[in-house]
Amino acid sequence: MTTGLDRVLERVAPALRRRVLDGGLTPSSFATPLAVAALALEAPGLTVVTATAGEADALADALGAWLGPGAVALWPGWDTHPLERVSPDVEVMARRSLIRERLARGERPAVLVCSVRAAAQVLAPSTPKVVTVPVGHEVGRDELLAQLVAAGYRREHQVEHRAEIAVRGGIVDQLREEDRPCRRQGPPRPPEVQRARVPVP
Repeated sequence: MTTGLDRVLERVAPALRRRVLDGGLTPSSFATPLAVAALALEAPGLTVVTATAGEADALADALGAWLGPGAVALWPGWDTHPLERVSPDVEVMARRSLIRERLARGERPAVLVCSVRAAAQVLAPSTPKVVTVPVGHEVGRDELLAQLVAAGYRREHQVEHRAEIAVRGGIVDQLREEDRPCRRQGPPRPPEVQRARVPVP
């Protein structure tokens, strides 16, 4: 859908690209996002590295206004230092895994934004495992749980954060990396099983 900002960007993009190539653009909180958005129109798939995580956040927000939020991805840095004996936050790891999985599928954002620190942090050698269950497809509960745990999900009593699963009978609650909750429910149990009672000694 074309918006007013789209039209403005299309009109000023050629002049901005010339200024960037000539070295005549002065970076600022307004000019930098506009120049990056202009470059992304001509050559999508840019990676922009900023000095700090705060600058990366601000630039990603501004680019989202020009290009649309789906066209911009923010590569987060770990919230721990390399020598700390603490694992990075689950949400940060989930966001990094989601972006890697998108890139592996060939779904490149128009602009990938990250800080120097985030770009320098080590990656796991393999692409994250993706668990796919099409709508209407049946899969055994234990098989699904085994696949989710192998993919890095953590089993909890109640789902509150990304990459967590909780099980109650035949229902599997899941908070996916995309931050959209999901509930998988197995087929209803037969009446004779629902009415079964186990005597307490």
